[in-house]
Amino acid sequence: MKWLAWGVLALSAFGLLYQLAANRKFGQVAARFGLQLVFGAFLLYMLNVTSGYTGFTLPINLVTLGTVGVLGLPGVALLVGLDWIVL
Repeated sequence: MKWLAWGVLALSAFGLLYQLAANRKFGQVAARFGLQLVFGAFLLYMLNVTSGYTGFTLPINLVTLGTVGVLGLPGVALLVGLDWIVL
């Protein structure tokens, strides 16, 4: 049963990637997402480097990079705000 679930997941992921690759704007969207991801990772890194002055540290992991990759600079502000309010 476990192998069947993994097979369905793999087949679904392949189908999704095939449909996305068939779309002409997929390359532009992927490039923009990648650029935002790199820019966001740089911002998170700079935030962690300057943590002695700002007092904020955010881990660089899949969740924070995904948030920054989708939202860009407002994503960094969102993560800093959540860190400030929750912790």
